[in-house]
Amino acid sequence: MAGSRSLAGARPLLGDSPPARCKRILLRAAEPRQQPRCRQDHSLLSAACCFISTGGGQRPPCCTKPWGKAAVDARGCRGVRNGGGGPGASPLPPPAARPRPHGNHRAVVVSRHRPGQRPRERIDRALKVYHVSIEEKYHRDPVPPIPELPSTTNYLFMKKCVRRNPVVPIQQQWLMSMLKLVPQSLMEGKDRQLLAEKLLQEIIMDYETSMRRYMVRSVLIKPDIEGLEDEEEAPLALLPLGLDFSRPWHNSFVQAKNKILSNLHILHPTMKALLDLGYAAFSTFLIVDFSSLRLKEPVDCQSLKTDVSLSCSKAEEKILSTWYQKVISLFTQKEALNGVKLDRVDSFYNCVATLMSNQLKELLRRTVEVFVKLFDPEDRNCVPLFKMELTLDEKKMEFYPSFQDLEEGILFIVNRIGQTLQNIQTVHSCLMGGTTTLDTELPNHVIGWATSTLKKSVRDNLEGPKEYFENYVERYGWLVDGTAQARIERFEAEEHSFDEYTAFIDEFFTHKKEILSLPQVVHFPMICLNCEDLKQGLASNANTFAERLMDRIVASHREENKK
Repeated sequence: MAGSRSLAGARPLLGDSPPARCKRILLRAAEPRQQPRCRQDHSLLSAACCFISTGGGQRPPCCTKPWGKAAVDARGCRGVRNGGGGPGASPLPPPAARPRPHGNHRAVVVSRHRPGQRPRERIDRALKVYHVSIEEKYHRDPVPPIPELPSTTNYLFMKKCVRRNPVVPIQQQWLMSMLKLVPQSLMEGKDRQLLAEKLLQEIIMDYETSMRRYMVRSVLIKPDIEGLEDEEEAPLALLPLGLDFSRPWHNSFVQAKNKILSNLHILHPTMKALLDLGYAAFSTFLIVDFSSLRLKEPVDCQSLKTDVSLSCSKAEEKILSTWYQKVISLFTQKEALNGVKLDRVDSFYNCVATLMSNQLKELLRRTVEVFVKLFDPEDRNCVPLFKMELTLDEKKMEFYPSFQDLEEGILFIVNRIGQTLQNIQTVHSCLMGGTTTLDTELPNHVIGWATSTLKKSVRDNLEGPKEYFENYVERYGWLVDGTAQARIERFEAEEHSFDEYTAFIDEFFTHKKEILSLPQVVHFPMICLNCEDLKQGLASNANTFAERLMDRIVASHREENKK
């Protein structure tokens, strides 16, 4: 069967091009055979045509059996024998129902051998069709490139859309919680409410800005292209200074928490009862009631010190007779130590002592703060009104009490409040007959803050009285500092007429009249200044100098009359 050897047995030579391989196969198929078979010829031609249309190199699966008809298109070839099909072969549809070839490929149909048509003609026809298909393939229009999207415009548009998305507004209860953290003293005064509203609006704007920045950064990634160099998002708000959200503290926090649970006994029912007693007794109570201090008449500094000392003593007696007795009664009950182990009793009573100390310290601190608040420079309607006088003592004008004495008297009130409730026994020592007392001393920072604030306020409020006093010294100080005495002595040593004496005497009487016409009491925000003593002293000095000159004139006239 060498003469009927099929195309499948022909292997392409290394380096052959598809046209060369195709031509070699077709020429081989056209060689004369000893026993030519029409079906074999058709099989060879069909395989060659299929090889041409597919580019060559592989044998199509349909070329394994002889064909009666062959159809070759851009996707391969199919064929059936005349008069039916064998196993695995499907009949071709009629010509009208066959699918047309796609693209620029042409279908080559090889029919049965016709009489008078040579194999060489058929080969030439197949080569012609092959060359036409190759030429059309190379002249085909190139595939258009994928259009490039405008990346800059696209990013800016997407960013704009993301920023326009609605943002969940900040919850109102969060804002109210922030306001509760602000001390009440900072919420009072002029324009404080408007300032708080402005701050809340600023917080809301910062919140919405941060949320929109977060959405943009979470959804979009800025491409690294030209045109977006300046499109930088501002950095997000920094975390508050002083807050550490790192994890190294976690172990120490857990240890401290466990220590608190084991030593402070904060969840014991007796502790809750003790807290309730302290809240009921001290929530609206102060050691000294300063509410009506401004409504009273101007007070003397010494009188105020006495009143404060008396109020502190009475408040201490009241606390010992009411709150302290209730606390002792609470711990004398059998249920007071329920659930407390014997080895933790001392720790439990230490916790009780600490809680009682904190309650009393808080009471003292609130009383001091209320007193210091009276001297608020922005609200002088509550400042206590103190009595002061301008006096003339031994030819010296001065304040009584002095500025130093007034400042010490005001600071004495803070110290006296801090000395209250310093000798209260602990519950354990009271039950066991000990002498240990509670630690109720005011913290140093509270005393330091109160002292510095009061000193500054006193100095500021004494500026007005000081200027008024300096005005007295400037206008009438020469009457008491020896200047008037020296002028009179020079005047008497010289020779003057009666009219000159009269003019000099009138000058002293004029000053006397002017001094007596000045107000007796002058009011300042914190000082009620009484000037009567100084007025009388200066007027008396002016009158004394005038009488001395008058006596000199009388004496001169007597001497002249004797002559």
